[in-house]
Amino acid sequence: MANQLQQLQEKFATVEKETISKVWKICKENFDKAAKMLDLAKSTTSEGRKYFMELSKQYSYEIEKAKFLEASKNSNQIFDDTFTELNNAYSARDLNRLKVDEHTLHTKIEKQDKDKLKMTREKLIEICATSNLNELSVNKI
Repeated sequence: MANQLQQLQEKFATVEKETISKVWKICKENFDKAAKMLDLAKSTTSEGRKYFMELSKQYSYEIEKAKFLEASKNSNQIFDDTFTELNNAYSARDLNRLKVDEHTLHTKIEKQDKDKLKMTREKLIEICATSNLNELSVNKI
């Protein structure tokens, strides 16, 4: 087994030894799988290899080259693009929430204003009705 790891290190001399060791462990010391993963890792930047390793760990220690390439071909900065997209989505969601909150607040204020106006009218009607009755009572006496 150590001999196969050494063969991988010789074959992929441009890839960091730490990456080769991690791939070796991820592939459960399977030489062929490790070689395939390292072929892919070799064709990416060091930052790309870091994300590749994370993806490999998260997806049951196996990832097909075609799927990874298809997922990453649109961008060399998967993490940055994803972060930016998520950030934009959450920002838009927060703006929409603020708009809804603002509308709700205006609706509540309008309702309170209508309620106050209604109460004021009712009081005025009551005052007028009471004063008219008093005037009528005084005039009759």
